[in-house]
Amino acid sequence: MTPRAVSPGAVVRTTLRRAAVFARSRVREVRGSWWGGPVIRRIDRFWWARTIDRAGIVDPVAISAQRPGLSSSAAVRHYVRRGFRDGFVLNPLFSEQMVSMQLSDAGRVPALYAYLINDRRRIRTSLLWDAPAYALAHPDSSDDPAGPLGHAWRSLQAGSALDFGFPGDRTTTRADQISALVKRALSRAGRTSAQSGLAELTSADVVLLWRLSDHERDFSLTVETAAEASRRIGARLVLAVGGGRPDAWLPAVAASAGTTGTLVISDAPGNSVVSAVTRHLAAGSRLIVRGPGDEITAESVVALSAADAGITSPLVLDVDGVVINCGLVRRGSRVHPLLQGHPAEDARGLGHLVSVDGVASTTFAMTVGGSQTPETAQVRTDAWVISPARHLPVHARVEAAHAMADDLAGLVARIGLTPLNDDDARLGRHTPAARSAAPRLRWALKTAAPAGLGAEWWGDTHFARGLADALRRRGQDVVIDSIGARNRPSHHLDDVEVVLRGPERIEPHRSAISLLWIISHPDQLTRDETAVFDHVFAASEKWIRSTAGALGPIEPLLQCTDVHRFRPAGTAPTDRIVFVGTARGIPRPSVIEPIRAGFEVDVYGPDWTGWIPASYVVASGVPNAELPALYEGARLVLNDHWPAMQASGFISNRLFDVVAAGGRAISDDVEGIDELFGGMVRTYRSVPELLDLLRQDPARLFPAGEIAERISTQIREQHSFDARAATLLETALRQRVAPAPDRRD
Repeated sequence: MTPRAVSPGAVVRTTLRRAAVFARSRVREVRGSWWGGPVIRRIDRFWWARTIDRAGIVDPVAISAQRPGLSSSAAVRHYVRRGFRDGFVLNPLFSEQMVSMQLSDAGRVPALYAYLINDRRRIRTSLLWDAPAYALAHPDSSDDPAGPLGHAWRSLQAGSALDFGFPGDRTTTRADQISALVKRALSRAGRTSAQSGLAELTSADVVLLWRLSDHERDFSLTVETAAEASRRIGARLVLAVGGGRPDAWLPAVAASAGTTGTLVISDAPGNSVVSAVTRHLAAGSRLIVRGPGDEITAESVVALSAADAGITSPLVLDVDGVVINCGLVRRGSRVHPLLQGHPAEDARGLGHLVSVDGVASTTFAMTVGGSQTPETAQVRTDAWVISPARHLPVHARVEAAHAMADDLAGLVARIGLTPLNDDDARLGRHTPAARSAAPRLRWALKTAAPAGLGAEWWGDTHFARGLADALRRRGQDVVIDSIGARNRPSHHLDDVEVVLRGPERIEPHRSAISLLWIISHPDQLTRDETAVFDHVFAASEKWIRSTAGALGPIEPLLQCTDVHRFRPAGTAPTDRIVFVGTARGIPRPSVIEPIRAGFEVDVYGPDWTGWIPASYVVASGVPNAELPALYEGARLVLNDHWPAMQASGFISNRLFDVVAAGGRAISDDVEGIDELFGGMVRTYRSVPELLDLLRQDPARLFPAGEIAERISTQIREQHSFDARAATLLETALRQRVAPAPDRRD
């Protein structure tokens, strides 16, 4: 691939970009000081307002609907002071929350300002229109002071139409029609009129009531999930908007303006919106309710709707991923939350459906007018919600006509636990089993990743899942703990704890065999951390040699790949140079320098604002299931390491994934790469070496044919999670028979 010629203008822009990054870092230091902070914040707000004012995109109709009599300039000042945090809408084509999730500066600064000063071509500005597609269809929109947003807005005011509305239900819409929708969504009168229409539900067989709180992470995407779920289960959708945030009402009303029959009502405090909807439903119909602020996927809604009992709850998890309840069970005269404080895997071990005495969740499914007996209350463990509140109200409790002692005993037996006593709300073993004679051990894999949907973008999450699956294939019981669940109440049940050491230190519990596997951030390790583990592994032979025993005995255990996913599948080759990863807040030469030299690089990852032009960022991430094909089909995959990992010889697991999938990579030099990957990963020590590799024909640079296949096969055979699981299991069994001496001696 021949690099593009670099124009003098590009050199100037690169220099200015570097100067801007340096200046921003100095300003951040002053902003954090007690003496300069107030002054800088005042200057910030003035500059934000000035930039937005000059863009000429403030919609007077939206302003009047929210705050009658407010001028455009006053509205902008309100927005930059606090309105951007309160859902104040300056333009119906712009969603504060959606843009905030795409730009690294947004959140600290108003998202509209962050949008205006960035490359806007690939930024989604709203759920209600396709800004990136508009930018492709109108190349001249990049020249507008407000990018595609400004170009589309000015075209509307000039009489053009825009493909506008909810995804899957968009129509060609004029400015006056958008204004009418804005008035309806943002004015008090419009919201009041939205209460009508519930009588239409009488003929509905299935209704999905989606309650929105004031604290949703992204109202647009939450409503989009609701629409997707309702389509998949064939339900009539009712959006109940709690509070008065304009940015919540706008996408909700837009959804109701289409042809799908979506209804919008107010979920005002003191009103029972569930009862109001239920009164209009015919006996025998199904109602699925999503509680306010509950984090739930469309897949979980589909699973929940499949149950046919009188009332069904999903598995309710805390923000750390630990079970709040798996339904309610009776113990004598008291009702307790089943499996409270346990990892979700314990609940799923009971099967997809668990019969309980009652449910305690604001998200549930019920049959209207159905029987309320013990047999009709259940929990669907393949559906889950993360609740924003630890102490949930009991929305629906089915009082049993008789005690459920026999059923509870059956539940307990299925996961091999026994009740501590009738007064204890948790289930657990009387004594730790870490040194027991049972060959089937319970493993807890502890990571630095968060719980919930955010965990999907963490490499640690997928690393832990790959290892967990491999251990299960060896007959082991495995649970995975997020960083917030590292000290969950049920930790005493675990036989073996494996800490996958990433950016956070995690202390083991002495009731279990403790294994530490250092896979990154070796510069943070100290003797007092490694000393408390029974056995320590590290993913670098070089680093182990360099410690010379200062951290105690450490066994090498390299990173690896999931061979059940990363394997050649015949993906058609492309001419794409690919990089997957975050900007990390530091210059990453494997990305920045090729782009600066004119190479086309497809970047997948967040936080690249200020480092590379936004036109190179294909997406903020790649679903893990799509990575194998991306790697196999790429011309080249670029890779680099944290400086501390490179210096210490920690080879990134991405290289194992790429080669296992049949791909080729170029990486910064780390000891062991050349020998390990047999030429399928080429390394560089300097930027000129990197650019020289990129200029060469990959067919001459890398092994091909049978040699490439043999190298890929060798990586899959020797460096799989299955191979690593065998080592860990052997170590744990040795520790179980002959516990290691205290490493602190």
